[in-house]
Amino acid sequence: MGKAIKNEIRLFRRTIYLPIFASLLLLAVHLYMGSYCVSPPVWVEPVLVAQRSQSLGLVAFLGTLVLSCFFCARLRDSGLEEAVRSSKHGLLRLLVSKGVVLLVFCALVCVSILIYDLVWMGRFHLPNAFLYSEFQAVLLHYFLPGIVAILLGMVLSLCCGQLAGYGVVLLTAFLVSPASNFLFVRFAEFLPVGHLKDLLVLFPVGDDYYPDALYSYPGEGFRFFQNIF
Repeated sequence: MGKAIKNEIRLFRRTIYLPIFASLLLLAVHLYMGSYCVSPPVWVEPVLVAQRSQSLGLVAFLGTLVLSCFFCARLRDSGLEEAVRSSKHGLLRLLVSKGVVLLVFCALVCVSILIYDLVWMGRFHLPNAFLYSEFQAVLLHYFLPGIVAILLGMVLSLCCGQLAGYGVVLLTAFLVSPASNFLFVRFAEFLPVGHLKDLLVLFPVGDDYYPDALYSYPGEGFRFFQNIF
């Protein structure tokens, strides 16, 4: 398995558009969070990522989804899929290796955001009691959705063609974003689609969403089960 992971890291680095796309996504995270941390706030938000999750969390999710699609599609484009299927658990081992590489990238995003949160806390001398909420928010808004994006990207790259895969990515972006709210509201008048929308919620719903950081809504237990499901 270790050799397979090293091969996938080498493949990721040599496929020029993959490291470029990953670097741009990380750069966007740093610019967004960095600009927010250095700007003078209207008031001090104890749980920084809880407030930024609607926009940045969605960008990180969709970026990881596209990266997973591109990376795993290399398996089909190179013609190796049939070869690895012929060996026992060959395809599974290869997908696990690719998943480990993508999880490392997802972890880099989470660590970057957590560092900015710690800088934010140090800047305003916030109590360490908020650290637990910070970890919960990073886990809920970035790491768990990142795992969902990686798995979905694998499925799309193996089961869909290129155009169909792009279409599903666009549909996913629409369904998990606040843009789909008006559609579900219209259909809710004559169809029971409210629970369907609940299954698609990875982030707090609404463009004007602003949680009570002291209550720590991001850490409510049911949201862990919701994201895992």
